[in-house]
Amino acid sequence: MATHDVSLYGIVAYCVLLIALTARSLLHPSDAVAPTSSPSTACRFSWKQRKCSEGCKLKSVLPLKCEPAAPAPKAPAAVPAAAGVPASRGDELLRKRTVDSCLAAADIFEAASEREAEASEARATLQYKAADALNCAMRLRGHGNILLLEGTLDTPENKRFWGAHGARALRLAKAAKGHAALAKLPSAAAAEMDAFMYQGSAKGIVQTALTGDGFEFKRLAEALIADHELHDGASSHCYLGGFYNVAPWPLKDQKKALVEMRAAAALEPRSRRNQYYVCVVELQLGNAAAAADACERARAARCLGTEEDYCAFMDAQIEGALAKAKA
Repeated sequence: MATHDVSLYGIVAYCVLLIALTARSLLHPSDAVAPTSSPSTACRFSWKQRKCSEGCKLKSVLPLKCEPAAPAPKAPAAVPAAAGVPASRGDELLRKRTVDSCLAAADIFEAASEREAEASEARATLQYKAADALNCAMRLRGHGNILLLEGTLDTPENKRFWGAHGARALRLAKAAKGHAALAKLPSAAAAEMDAFMYQGSAKGIVQTALTGDGFEFKRLAEALIADHELHDGASSHCYLGGFYNVAPWPLKDQKKALVEMRAAAALEPRSRRNQYYVCVVELQLGNAAAAADACERARAARCLGTEEDYCAFMDAQIEGALAKAKA
């Protein structure tokens, strides 16, 4: 009789448990679906391809870990105020080269792209122009995020601004580059590189360098060197040199940074940015005489391409670096 009672109690307890689990699944459906595999099992890094497995992103390099990538953000609707405004108005605003005019141009270009056929070259071209306009605003607002002799430009104010516009610029740049007509254009690749830099810099340089963003930044810079080395005054080498210069240990390598900056200056010696970067890294390495020579060359050089957006700010940095080199 006692055994029979124990069995009856067990059946009752089992039924209560089933009812509780059913109620939980109804109230919390997301809890009822267990992942098929843990992130550590599903996401692995492939040294051959130098990236994480499909659907994953690099979480950190120390230690090397991959994690499931977040789903792509849903594209926001075109800005209502820009709806119906001709793209030519965006061109006019972009030529003004102010933060506000570039942001307004981006809205117009993106709104115009929504009026074009899906997957058309016209749509992709307007998406590229919108990304370029956003990059213009971020470049102007943060002085191009250029290399400084001491410190960086990732101030709280700049990071907030880049965070507000970087992801949108990157989404548009990737969409444009995804079209066959723009896939191999140096300007499209540079727009993606710029947008990625600003999106990553919004998190802070140290954090970016030690995560998948840093690894991807380096990959994009190397791809830019391989495919479009001379574009925008050989800025491809400046991107990679900047990465080696500002990244924390063990990624930091100022000797490699100097190699890249010298490569940019050799390919486009007329660039004020290129000569200034050589000056900065030479001075950081303790080579005062070489730094002074490079800064003098920077003084005599010109602001080319995107350098024009931060030329005045860079001039002040050149004078400061030259004074220290001659001290």
